Amino acid sequence: MTAIAEKMQLAGYYCVHSGKWHAGSSCEPNLPINRGFNASIGYLGGMEDHYTQVGSGGVDLWQDDGPAYGKNGTYGGYIYTNHTLDAIDNLPTGEALFLYHAWQECHTPNEVPTSYLQANIDFPLRQVYEGMAYFMDVHIATIVERLKAKGLYDQTLIVFSSDNGGREDLQFGGNNYPLRGMKFTDFEGGTRVAAFASGGVIPPHMRGGRVSELMHICDWYATFAYLAGVDPVDHSAAAYHLPPIDSVNLWPTLSNNASSTRTTIVLSMSTVLKRMVACMHVRDHDVMQHATKKMVLSPKAWSFRSTVHGAANLCMCASVCVSEGRRCV
Repeated sequence: MTAIAEKMQLAGYYCVHSGKWHAGSSCEPNLPINRGFNASIGYLGGMEDHYTQVGSGGVDLWQDDGPAYGKNGTYGGYIYTNHTLDAIDNLPTGEALFLYHAWQECHTPNEVPTSYLQANIDFPLRQVYEGMAYFMDVHIATIVERLKAKGLYDQTLIVFSSDNGGREDLQFGGNNYPLRGMKFTDFEGGTRVAAFASGGVIPPHMRGGRVSELMHICDWYATFAYLAGVDPVDHSAAAYHLPPIDSVNLWPTLSNNASSTRTTIVLSMSTVLKRMVACMHVRDHDVMQHATKKMVLSPKAWSFRSTVHGAANLCMCASVCVSEGRRCV
């Protein structure tokens, strides 16, 4: 399967990854550097200690094609922000940049430098969790200001999106209220997340507005490919008789509020007792199909309230930045 960075490379972009990977680590071909990224630093697993970078079984900090020796021991948010800033600073004039910055804030373990803790929050879990959100907010602003300083912002599309709802159990600190459910569930609390698009390429009449059309995170694949002027078809996957990409170009929706061509989103599929169970979202309803039986759930069909003591649902946030220095896309 062809990763989005590989597509962007075909269009002439210099591709940079900073932060979480968690998209394959069992062999060298799975490393970001071998999946389309020209430069990479981050951790390969699902989580790590923010300060020591120790994950499951040892230090999990990789740079390009090997361990990032001597670079652990600093709060990870600083490491990854500096890597992103270096990529912006050292981009040759006129070169195109595709940047994927995957923040570990806000994700367990809940850790943040004390300077980001708000003294007026007396609930410890919320204080730390909101401190991580504050850290992320400050450093996203730092990256945006650097794009502006280098003259790249006006030709840049910035996408911010969480990959799932927050965890509300134990001491994770998430809060998806008023949506039902959390991470690992098919309810909207687990699948409907905070997201926005910004940057100079957003048309002025769309800035500060809201789009309510149906969109799946996989739709960025076809949308980025369209903006970069490259064919979104995954020919490598087709050669192995894999299905075509399930991605829709939604730039007309984002740039002019056109109706989305996406009508359904498959939330999960699993085999239980040799019978297929599929759950999907169809416009304004959730549908669960079990063998030949179908149940439609009203958008208001939920049976419990989420707790409100957690922080905003900015969990496991990822920010994607596409910069085209040669032409406005």
